[in-house]
Amino acid sequence: MKLAIPIGRHALRMRHFLVAVGILCGIVILAGTLILLRHDRQNELRTEDARGRLLASMLESHVSRTLSSMDNNFTAISKMLMLPAQRHGGNPGGVDVQALLDTIASSSTHLRSVSVLDAGGRVVSSSNGDNIGRRFSLQQLGFRNEIGAGLNSGSPLFVRDLYELDDSIDAGMEGQYRQRGVYVVPFATLVRVGGASLTLLALVNPAYLFPDHRSGPRSDAGYEALFDYQGVVLAATPDAPFVIGSRNARLPMFDALNNDQQFGRFDLNRKGGEEMDDNTLVNFRASRNFSVVAVVGLSEQHALAAWEQSAHKLRLIGIFAAALALLYTTALHKTILDGERTREELRKAKEAAEQANAAKSIFLSTMSHEIRTPMNGVLGMAALLRETQLSSQQDEFARTIEDSGHALMSIINDVLDFSKIEAGKMDIDLVDCPLLTLAEGCVDALIGRAASRGLALISFVDPAVPAVVRADGGRIRQILLNLIDNAVKFTQSGEVVLRVSLRERTGSSCRVMFEVSDTGIGIDEQALARLFQPFIQADNSVTRKYGGTGLGLSICKRLLGLMGSRIDVESRPGEGTTFRFELHLAEVAQPTAVAPLPASQALVVCALSGHADALASYLAAWGMQPQCAGTQEQALALAASAPHALAVIDGGMPMSAAIASALAQSHPGMRLVLLAENAAATGEKPAFHATLRRPLRQAAFHQALVFALEHRHYLQQTPSLPRPIANAPDTAPAGEGADRRVLLVEDNLTNQKVALHQLARLGYTVHVASNGQEALNAMALHDYALVLMDCQMPLMDGFEATRRIRAAESDTGSHQIVVAMTANATEGDRERCLAAGMDDYLPKPITRDMLTELLQRWLPPLPEAAGSPQLPGVPHAAAPR
Repeated sequence: MKLAIPIGRHALRMRHFLVAVGILCGIVILAGTLILLRHDRQNELRTEDARGRLLASMLESHVSRTLSSMDNNFTAISKMLMLPAQRHGGNPGGVDVQALLDTIASSSTHLRSVSVLDAGGRVVSSSNGDNIGRRFSLQQLGFRNEIGAGLNSGSPLFVRDLYELDDSIDAGMEGQYRQRGVYVVPFATLVRVGGASLTLLALVNPAYLFPDHRSGPRSDAGYEALFDYQGVVLAATPDAPFVIGSRNARLPMFDALNNDQQFGRFDLNRKGGEEMDDNTLVNFRASRNFSVVAVVGLSEQHALAAWEQSAHKLRLIGIFAAALALLYTTALHKTILDGERTREELRKAKEAAEQANAAKSIFLSTMSHEIRTPMNGVLGMAALLRETQLSSQQDEFARTIEDSGHALMSIINDVLDFSKIEAGKMDIDLVDCPLLTLAEGCVDALIGRAASRGLALISFVDPAVPAVVRADGGRIRQILLNLIDNAVKFTQSGEVVLRVSLRERTGSSCRVMFEVSDTGIGIDEQALARLFQPFIQADNSVTRKYGGTGLGLSICKRLLGLMGSRIDVESRPGEGTTFRFELHLAEVAQPTAVAPLPASQALVVCALSGHADALASYLAAWGMQPQCAGTQEQALALAASAPHALAVIDGGMPMSAAIASALAQSHPGMRLVLLAENAAATGEKPAFHATLRRPLRQAAFHQALVFALEHRHYLQQTPSLPRPIANAPDTAPAGEGADRRVLLVEDNLTNQKVALHQLARLGYTVHVASNGQEALNAMALHDYALVLMDCQMPLMDGFEATRRIRAAESDTGSHQIVVAMTANATEGDRERCLAAGMDDYLPKPITRDMLTELLQRWLPPLPEAAGSPQLPGVPHAAAPR
């Protein structure tokens, strides 16, 4: 008390508070002890329940073996009865049949007797001679329904054997047997011998169905019983609460059996007379082969008797722990205080991390915008420069500028994608995706680069692959382009093959395999282990020689992880590499149906094994029988060995013309199909009946084969695209309508120049506005087919200008096509543009191909382009002429 005086009233109140907390902790400890005891009690019951399941499984297994043995005996008797008459005396009661019944009964401890009854119920043969000649009905034998071909169980019979069922036996004997627990369980089956129906009947001694109770009831096993599916008690141990032969269809286990649940448990309360009621844990298991259910019941009171001793010790421990509540309260108080401090530190650290992450996102977005804006000028002007008259050295310099710019943009895109994945902001957008178009589009995008390195690039898409699936086509395209680009980069000579094949189709879903293989430098085992780590390549020398950030494969792996897949790689140094991954996709449209080709042999002449395999796979999928040859000698030898309907010849082989001439001379009826390197080569091979051009397309290949086999000529046409015109006039044609007029809203002078030249070379008249307000003024004076709108501009940005355009349209009912043309290319920028009312989105840097595709998507086709105007002659939208 003296110590409390100088501390003051506040300390006194705190001490009282801690005492109260100590008492509260003691209560909590006691409550926790009770909860623990309850939990331990439940664990003890679960252990006993597990033991019951084991005993039920053992009983079911023993009963099933016993019934299987009986079923096998019936089968042996049936076979004996079906033997010719001389083998068993000409009737079921023959000597051989009788001997077999005696043997079965003497060798089976569980059988009282085995008998054969005719259609009238008369016993014609039996292991017990007293049964022969007696006649019984199905009801007397315990069967309520007709006996079928399988093993049928009947109700228990309170007799020792069949002869005691005779009316001459004292009727009071059954009551004595019932009281003493003497009964048998009948099992029967129906067999047909010739035109007669015979019943095979076996009486089973129930004591042998329960091996654990033959010497008396086990105190630790409770009781055991056997039911049929109608709830009739076929057999039971003496201490079971079920009456032999009674029907107990309301037991919960029969509801479970009706729901195809073959095993389970339920509680059954047993009245203990003057003693307390005892709950029984009942486990059941149905036989897999026979219509019987094995039941084992264990006493809950017996199981908890031993547990009570350990529970008493636990209660004492809980009381002792509650006595130390004050010390526990002090430690708890300190722990809580430390936890609050830790949580506060974590909260501050989380806020700091979120601010850093937001700053990083803003930095990446700003960096992307600021780099894409000048890169649009660099790449656009380089592309326009290459379309002018240049010397070879100047063209090489311009190509170097263009390639370096694309390499820089690839690095920027990889860094942005990697940052989004690291921040968890990368989403998978499932849309309808045509796999054939996607795969062939990837090859189209890189065929020029592969051709410049002297490589052959081909795709094979299994015709069995669904035409349309639900997938993120943009991400799959990104992965395939990355893998194909790497294959082209690291392959000095040979080929690169993209294969898309169907692995499995289940209902409306399918499993599709994507493979990209090359004949490049390969990867050793040590480099494979770190291949998919970010900023890692095979080795430092590869980084120096081939360039790159090492992010591509890491991004592919993480994107596939978001799609629930993984990427695998096989490689041998100096031989090549194969990357593959599988995707589980939902099928939207079935594979496109094509006319099958005749089941004739076809010859594929190609020195590249991957290309030959892709061509042969197409031929085999369409019904033909392909054979591959890599040289002229092999081709002529195969052609001479068997007749071939056609031959597909790779135009990239040095002797392709000679091979075609030799095949045409030796086999005049053979149709020849050429796969040419480029459009120029298609006119140099007049001996061919069909000519295709790389890259190979599935539909064109099939059409060429059909034409060739129908003795028609086929020449693949080049699609008509807008092309720049050399020596174009300085100004656009006068008097053009609004269908040729495009409004360019862009504040950067360099980007204005690039877009002006690109649009003018495609045949469009261009007006320029430097901000959103100038664009609105121009639209008040002119009609435009399309508006290319930058987003970040002074005075009025593109978002506000678009919103005002849409607001004005609500009164007129018209619609002006507005396409965002912006350097904002990070997550959510496209959605922001569309939400502002823009119709489409075009990220910078903008190439002529991207611009051409956009114009073809939104505007009707135009006649041949007029040419590129000089910059001084371009009208400004703010002051139109």
